[in-house]
Amino acid sequence: MIKKLFFLALLFFLPLVAWASFPTNSVLASFTCTNSTSQLCPNGNWSSITIGFGDTAGITSNSAYDVTNSNGFLDVWNPTTFSETMEVYVTLSTVASGGVPDGIGFISGTSGTVNGYLITASSSHIYVRKFTGSSLTNLTTFNVTVSNGDSIGATLASGGTITTYYKSGSGSWVSEGTTTDTTYSPTYLGLVNLDGDSTSRFTNFGGGNESSSPSSTKSGFNFGF
Repeated sequence: MIKKLFFLALLFFLPLVAWASFPTNSVLASFTCTNSTSQLCPNGNWSSITIGFGDTAGITSNSAYDVTNSNGFLDVWNPTTFSETMEVYVTLSTVASGGVPDGIGFISGTSGTVNGYLITASSSHIYVRKFTGSSLTNLTTFNVTVSNGDSIGATLASGGTITTYYKSGSGSWVSEGTTTDTTYSPTYLGLVNLDGDSTSRFTNFGGGNESSSPSSTKSGFNFGF
């Protein structure tokens, strides 16, 4: 009898449980636009950071890439600012051949010397770094095999907790782990190429303020008591 009551309780309260999900925002820029050697698309929605970077980002074959092939680029999505908890993600349609990681970031501004946090990937690692100008400090490294067509993402929560995510091809997003740093309070999202490698390609850049819909971890149920 007790066992039956337990299973009835599970059936009643199970709909209240929502698995934590990532991402909660749709794509902001798919880069499916006319080829360009001077800017990303949508036109006017990106600000190029020159201090510490300086290369020009462009579009080729429906992908973002480094046109200048010199010092790397950092382009910031400028239509709106975001607040914690915020999220960002991108698909690496071609992983950088030189092994220096490229990816995404939480950025403090749209001009001058900016700072924030970068989440970047090489073929064998995902790195979380804080930066100001051209100065980079590694916060943590995840050993992950990253192939063409894989995606990386992250959330930045209040208290400086950065959760890093990885998705293999068309598979499911997986949390790789967290790190915490309170040095900066960024409000923008960015796309970054660290080494000026013009072979790397980006598609499906997305993000925004993380949805506040209730969720739970995989470790238990919420019975509403």
